[in-house]
Amino acid sequence: EHALELGVLDAIEGGKPITTTLEGDIPESVSVIRFQAELIGKTYDQLPSSPPDQVGMIVREPVGVCGVITPWNFPVQMAVWKFGPALATGNTMVIKPS
Repeated sequence: EHALELGVLDAIEGGKPITTTLEGDIPESVSVIRFQAELIGKTYDQLPSSPPDQVGMIVREPVGVCGVITPWNFPVQMAVWKFGPALATGNTMVIKPS
């Protein structure tokens, strides 16, 4: 819905052609967010394979606040790669663009 706006902002900030951001960076970032959103329901209370006399359970707990510094050349993509998993597991984010 806001791809053009995000593409223009990304092009201005990174100094890239707007076609590069509209055709590559923004659509790829959206697909990463969708992939990470799909994983949310699969991260909690999993039972991995274990010996018959043992039960292993994966329980993930939020760490708290995560700090992220994004680079100048791919700011949207790098932020998405980092805040998707952090937010999906219950953490909060502080993002500092470079």
